[in-house]
Amino acid sequence: MPPSSSSRKSSPENEYAMSLAEADMSLDNPHNATLDTTTTTTTHHHHHSFLHSSPSPSNNKSTAAAQPLFESSSNNNYSKWNVAEARMELRKASKITSTYGLKLSTKWICEQLIGLPPSPPPSSFNGTNHFFTPFEEENENDATLYAKSLLDLGEYERAALVLSSGNNASAVAGSTIPPPLEELSSLGFFIRCYALYMAGERRKGEDVEELREPLERTKLRNPNLTQLSHELYDYYTSGALDAFGLYIYGVVLKELQNTPSASSTTTKIRPSSSVHHAQDIVPPPSPHSILLQSILQFPYNWSAWLDLSELCVQDSTIHSDVEEVLRPILGHWMYHFFCVHLFLENQVNENAIMVMEKLIHGTTATDTIDHETNRGAGGGETLSTTGMFVQSPYIQSQLAVAHYNLRDFDEAQRHFIALSERDSLRLDQMDIYSNILYVKEDRVSLSQLAHRAVKIDKYRPETCCIVGNYYSLKAQHEKAVQYFQRALKLDRSYLSAWTLMGHEYVEMKNTAAAIEAYRRAVDINERDYRAWYGLGQTYEILNMLFYALFYFNKVSFFTFFYWVGVHFLEL
Repeated sequence: MPPSSSSRKSSPENEYAMSLAEADMSLDNPHNATLDTTTTTTTHHHHHSFLHSSPSPSNNKSTAAAQPLFESSSNNNYSKWNVAEARMELRKASKITSTYGLKLSTKWICEQLIGLPPSPPPSSFNGTNHFFTPFEEENENDATLYAKSLLDLGEYERAALVLSSGNNASAVAGSTIPPPLEELSSLGFFIRCYALYMAGERRKGEDVEELREPLERTKLRNPNLTQLSHELYDYYTSGALDAFGLYIYGVVLKELQNTPSASSTTTKIRPSSSVHHAQDIVPPPSPHSILLQSILQFPYNWSAWLDLSELCVQDSTIHSDVEEVLRPILGHWMYHFFCVHLFLENQVNENAIMVMEKLIHGTTATDTIDHETNRGAGGGETLSTTGMFVQSPYIQSQLAVAHYNLRDFDEAQRHFIALSERDSLRLDQMDIYSNILYVKEDRVSLSQLAHRAVKIDKYRPETCCIVGNYYSLKAQHEKAVQYFQRALKLDRSYLSAWTLMGHEYVEMKNTAAAIEAYRRAVDINERDYRAWYGLGQTYEILNMLFYALFYFNKVSFFTFFYWVGVHFLEL
């Protein structure tokens, strides 16, 4: 047990530190948790029921039943990867994600496009594409086009309001948005939901800055989640959600599940009559089941894969569900990319490197894969002569990150140098490169990197982090803190800046500020073992050894990988 208050120093600094630590311990106690996990447990026992049975319609929506953008064939053999087919699929997918306003997914898709080796043009490609169905953009109405332009400009509430019914002239910022317009297309409904979600996220971010207590910050949530969950549930039960509608529904359910107050929205009353019976109260679908349906309909939405991986990291009990549901596309290269990201998130870096090697060289095995040994039954697998994603900047950056996590700094630096030579204006992941140069005390290279980053874009969070590392290496800790603070002004969720700023405050002997910075880091990502270690180190400096031990145990928990994920290598 932690020491009693009478045995501690009574300075205000220590009292504040103790209050934060006690808040952490109360959150760590499962008896104090308010999150309702009934839905997840129920889904685990019926892990593929949501795929083999569609929800029965409970109301009549004017929107027609959504049609999948892609259809898969049960006879597909994804063990053979074709560069020309992958290029054609990625080009089509980039147009679709761009139409739906998913900028991150579009950028990721295009990064993989430029990573493919040269191949015959589409006219000379005679292969059969089993995954895509013909996709034509709907003739959107003027309101949808206008809302899309507002969404692109970041005017989220206005975009949602344009596609809502009621008197828009009397709307007030921050008030409840009216229901959606009748006869919205799938694109229009998605844009409205996405804009409403982003408006709530922006408001939540603004409110977080006004709160200092960690418990209060963890209770804060997107104010539009409840309205979105109700509207999306109605469309889901009527079969009106396409792959992207399912994606935003999965995101909303995930956010509701991750907030302590989510228990109030874990049930939905189906209005089948004027009198509600007990059987009318049904639980909502689980977030991972909705995301899986979205991925099966459109497997090229990288954002959906990222959200699914976050759920897999949080709850290891859904791994068997994910593997079972995704069995039709286990051999697809998109699933391999998902495995890479999931392995890196779980710090299983060796496995991530193995899968990336498959993605680089291309799998051309025709033998049946033995699930026990992960080898072809006929002697293994062969590698294609041309390779697959041989020039992907994304894969090279993830290889660098994997070697960095393994503390193989020389190999990680080699990959970062290659990335810089291919794209001298790249800033993505270059903050990690600056960490390597900092650890190696390579002041000259770090100075060159900082000057280059400032010339490219001085207002990127990565640039501020690089410059902060440069000043930290020169032992100018006050200046380093200034640049980390500047990075956080640009992006409050920038995890590295919070952690590195905590390190600087420790060097400056400002333990209260260090604890606050580390706490912000673990609020963003509770798996950031570096921030937990920083908390333990700070409490050790304060001679509060029981609290230090508590946080060091947190480090042990998050660095003990509770699953190896061998089944994800059964490709």
